[in-house]
Amino acid sequence: VIQSTLSATYKDLSIIAFGNLDVGTCKFNEIDFTLDFTKPIGKDLAFSAGYTSINFPNTEIPKSQEVYIGISSNKGLNPALRLYYDFEQGKGTFLEISVNPVFNFGQNDISASCIIGYNDHYYRKGSGCSHLELKLSTTPIAINKNVTMAPLLSFSKSLSRDFQDKIYGGLSFNFK
Repeated sequence: VIQSTLSATYKDLSIIAFGNLDVGTCKFNEIDFTLDFTKPIGKDLAFSAGYTSINFPNTEIPKSQEVYIGISSNKGLNPALRLYYDFEQGKGTFLEISVNPVFNFGQNDISASCIIGYNDHYYRKGSGCSHLELKLSTTPIAINKNVTMAPLLSFSKSLSRDFQDKIYGGLSFNFK
């Protein structure tokens, strides 16, 4: 797949469009639109809240909608907590708790994330821990003054029969 994100931010408000392109069919199978409000609290914390319209074109999956709230810190292990509530198709809640330490290696930093997910009837019948995810990425590497690139490697361990283990990687490009 090719995943693309387009965002526009003014002060604490962002509008974000996300697309998931299936390279096998050359068609989008997910297009999301998010309105995000993120406000710093003091110098070390940030509060986030938002709304997402989730659309699945070229599939039989109906569209859905969710809201979320979260809090994050930029101190120590950079912990974060985010709670999602789907009020249309998923009809449940999903909680992610993460730590996101950054390690300095010369000119580039390595960002490591450890995320655990808890699913409460969010697109499924049961509740419980859903997955443990470990991610490694670098800080963006400048290609030129307007383009950066960052590699990513991720392993997601299923903690439930409803999910599967996944390993994936990729390159993230950012254009100014």
